[in-house]
Amino acid sequence: MKILYSIPHFNNARKLLRCIESINKFKEKDSLIIIIDDFSLEEELNIILNSKWFNDFYLNNIIFFERNIINQGPAYCRNRCIDFAINKNIEYITFIDADDYLINKIEINNLLNEDIVFYDSAEVMELKTTSDFNNLKILKQNKFKFETLQEEIKNYAIRPNQINSLTTCWSKIYKTNVIKYYNIRFNEKMRTYEDVDFLIKYLDNVNNYKIFPTVTYIHTNNSNYISATFGYNESFNSLFGYLQVCRRLSFYFNKRNIHFNKFHFMSCYLSITLIRIAFKMKKFREFQNFYKFIKKRLKSTLLQKSFSQYDVELANGRSIIKVLVKNRFALLLTIYVTMIGRHRYNKMGIK
Repeated sequence: MKILYSIPHFNNARKLLRCIESINKFKEKDSLIIIIDDFSLEEELNIILNSKWFNDFYLNNIIFFERNIINQGPAYCRNRCIDFAINKNIEYITFIDADDYLINKIEINNLLNEDIVFYDSAEVMELKTTSDFNNLKILKQNKFKFETLQEEIKNYAIRPNQINSLTTCWSKIYKTNVIKYYNIRFNEKMRTYEDVDFLIKYLDNVNNYKIFPTVTYIHTNNSNYISATFGYNESFNSLFGYLQVCRRLSFYFNKRNIHFNKFHFMSCYLSITLIRIAFKMKKFREFQNFYKFIKKRLKSTLLQKSFSQYDVELANGRSIIKVLVKNRFALLLTIYVTMIGRHRYNKMGIK
């Protein structure tokens, strides 16, 4: 029973080598690793190619390595991994970020009846280039427990920021033949939330799942993560990639005749997005620009309609954000989400 460990990589060579080393420590003998390099710098590429054990794995066909001729983004890289798994008739595929790693074995025995496997993970703020789990600050552990996939998706639609099982493509095992049969791919036009979009498409076509209750996957929050997660773009649509996820959820629930309040769902994501953006504001000039950004967005009909249907109690959210949005109090909203963002993420150890 083979599994393909699929790694997109961009300018993080030393962490990539650590990732590969952790996989090799726990993987089955006949399983394979593929790395899709997204046009990294030459010096980063040289670190990889000059690694003796990387070359040993490469020559022994344990590792397969491809390099994009231009930067394409993680969705494109993961799709290349999927194509490889299909072409090589590999039964299972799992996705791992280059700066993450494993600390336990992924158990793949007796999985023939399972369409997807979730295994527990931990998020850490990495301060040093070390793989020593005990020396890393754990921000949170993602311990998955739910009755059915459908119930988990329904809960995600109500509280999307609190359901960790559906927010990433990693820490899961997928069946390659399911991906092939239903032609499931990552949306390469999306630079945010493409993981959720892929996962909902996959879960739309499967029923059986299994959870391994052991922390196996370590996700590192670092400067790259913070830059991608806590930035903002002047384009409304590019900032809120979750609109595509909303569309995907609509398809899922319509097919099953289940009510889905898309405006509540969008307001949940809008709320946390504002808090995340505010966290990055370090200078007064940045605060001014963020205020102008919010003031402009509060005029959006979509934003106002979303928050008009925001069920604060159901989402376990913040009622004051709804009030400030409804009344278009841009300055107060800017100040409030900045305070919340600083408190929340500084408490987690993210500076």
